[in-house]
Amino acid sequence: MAVIVKPITGCNLSCDYCFQDTQRKVGNYTTRRDYDLDLILGSINHLHEETGIIPVIHGGEPLLLPKSDLEVLLERLFDLGSQTGIQTNGLT
Repeated sequence: MAVIVKPITGCNLSCDYCFQDTQRKVGNYTTRRDYDLDLILGSINHLHEETGIIPVIHGGEPLLLPKSDLEVLLERLFDLGSQTGIQTNGLT
C-alpha cells in the first residue's frame, strides 16, 4: 500500500492527465502553498509507529517546497527505513 505525504505546494503545471485535475475543476484543490511541517512530521511518525509504512512525498509539486523543509522531510523518511520516495514532474 502506498501512502503519500502531500504538503499543499501548488504545481507549476496543469496537466490534463493529472489525477488531481478533477479535484481542481470542482474547486477541491488549492494552488496556495500552505502546510504545517510539524503536523506532517507528527503524522509521519504516527503512521510509522502504527503500521511501519514509510510514505512518499507528493504534491502538487513537492520540489516547490523550500529546500530546508524538503530536506527535513526527506531526512525523516530516510531515518525511518533507509529509503524514501518523491513524485515530481522533474521541471522545477
